[in-house]
Amino acid sequence: MLKIKFPLKNRGLIFLGIIVFSVFILIISIPMVSGQNFSNSSNQTSLDFQEIRVSSKEVDPNEEVIVRAMVINNGGERIEEKVEFRVEGEIMDKKNVSLESEEWELVSFFVRKEDVGKYNVSIDGLSESFIVTLPQDIGVSSLTLESKKILSNETVKVLVEVENEGGRRGEYNLQVVVEKSRPSFGFSAPMVRNESVALDSGEKKEFSFEFLGFQGGNYTVSAGGKEETLKVEATDANENGVNEGINIPGFSALLAIVVLFLTSLFLKMKKEKKNN
Repeated sequence: MLKIKFPLKNRGLIFLGIIVFSVFILIISIPMVSGQNFSNSSNQTSLDFQEIRVSSKEVDPNEEVIVRAMVINNGGERIEEKVEFRVEGEIMDKKNVSLESEEWELVSFFVRKEDVGKYNVSIDGLSESFIVTLPQDIGVSSLTLESKKILSNETVKVLVEVENEGGRRGEYNLQVVVEKSRPSFGFSAPMVRNESVALDSGEKKEFSFEFLGFQGGNYTVSAGGKEETLKVEATDANENGVNEGINIPGFSALLAIVVLFLTSLFLKMKKEKKNN
């Protein structure tokens, strides 16, 4: 077996070199461990932001919008941080958040905008948006009759135009009413038609309605604040009689007989009273 012998003087130098090398390795390894620990500590002390939402994607001018985000502490210790709320990149508000380990919280911010347009909002990097539009403005823009004078046995066509002058899609309940202007005998029930209307911003539609079953006289046709007058001419002489007053055959003669009877009865009673 081969044995290597170092002089005593050389052995001391070798041991010194080993010690110096070991110290050098130890020194360069400390920053690496330290950096690794710092990185882990940083991850453990940061909040996780999730699920940003806005209360409404489309609002009226100056209508309040609520912006929320879920904040979770995924670290192993209590964390306190200041959360920033931005609108179009500009900081609008800040809130302090304090969470224990594994604890979560909904953070809410409020914003109102007057000018029409799209607005981007963010909470700690999570982004959403909402749009400010003019409110819906749907109504009847015109009402016309195909004919303003008809016979009682004819049909009248009513044309109604509905328009959305607002800044968003909306719904409208269209109601067309036809009723006699001055019913002179009994109660005349109005004729009513309903139609559900959905229109986009700037859109308009025309609707057609037909009515029949008239009696002689004047009728008012109305829808959404618009009005037109319809004149109906009776095709039967008795129609006018029913509309203008009571017209029962022999009614006048019967009424005269009743009046004469009552008058004679009154005079007879008065005469008997005088004789007594």
